[in-house]
Amino acid sequence: MERGQSSLEYLIILVAVLASASFIILLLGGSFTPEVSASQIAACRQAASTCQSIKLANPSYDCIPFCVTQCSDAGGKDVVDRQTTANGGGSLGAGASCCAAGKPQGVYSGAPRC
Repeated sequence: MERGQSSLEYLIILVAVLASASFIILLLGGSFTPEVSASQIAACRQAASTCQSIKLANPSYDCIPFCVTQCSDAGGKDVVDRQTTANGGGSLGAGASCCAAGKPQGVYSGAPRC
């Protein structure tokens, strides 16, 4: 006569299911997205300073293409608010918008859009 599964086997199955569910929730929640380095934010801030200097000499200069390049990571996300930046017509992330406005003081981790 065969016995049913022991409570230990049920416990092992339950742990495996909970571990799998936890991993999926973390993955979908964005916990595995790469962190932005301080050097990336510093580069965006420097680009904002450059844009500010250029705009003093030529107020009609469009810094957006330069700022989108300088304030985006390799995946095209803004280094400040992790939003996808769009060059031309789309919405800019917080870093690119502050950069394009020539406001380096607005470029910091977690900053709102300028």
